[in-house]
Amino acid sequence: MKRFIGFCLIAGLVSVSSIVNAQVNLSNGLIAWYPFSGNAGDSSGNGHNGIVQDAKLAKDRFGNANSAYFCDGNSKAITVLAIGDYKAQGVSLSLWIKTRKKGAALQLVSGAIGTLYINVHKIGSFVADFDGDMSHLTGANSTDSVVANGTWTNLTATNDGTTTRLYINGLLQKAYPESLSTGGSDLIIGNKGYVGLVDDVRIYNRAITASEVSAIYHLTH
Repeated sequence: MKRFIGFCLIAGLVSVSSIVNAQVNLSNGLIAWYPFSGNAGDSSGNGHNGIVQDAKLAKDRFGNANSAYFCDGNSKAITVLAIGDYKAQGVSLSLWIKTRKKGAALQLVSGAIGTLYINVHKIGSFVADFDGDMSHLTGANSTDSVVANGTWTNLTATNDGTTTRLYINGLLQKAYPESLSTGGSDLIIGNKGYVGLVDDVRIYNRAITASEVSAIYHLTH
């Protein structure tokens, strides 16, 4: 009887998981995706290929060789030319990092489409700027949870035109009012000063949902 009940519970969990996964479409609104599988090519199909400037291929979070990039912090690691203004419906930036430095205000991703920082208000904190003006961001906007050195961490920031939301490892950490700036520019992945690994960078032209953020975090490849 216990075995039967256990089987039913497992079957139920698998069924629920399948339904949730079926409702999540991680290709919807994806304008650029960099899995770094041997290069900095854009796997979204939109042709926004990255130019490697000061980065070297390395192992990813699963131990796969040549599947992430190491940034040494001396200059821009990877540049994507002319990412346009895709933000009519919002924007989302997501990536995995494994940082090795505790310097202040490190830019993980930087451009008019948005900038992701760690260590702005305290070491390990995460914050995002989508309106192009950091002056309104205070320590109250940064995450309370911190990004630990030497640990692979998934960071995601979304903005729907009025609110920025910050996620660490698939969980919502902070939300604050913020508008979106307009226009496009080059996008830098791993700006000067950031020392560490970066992988699986995703850019969306919409604010992805909490379920989608969780699904990205739980991807196994």
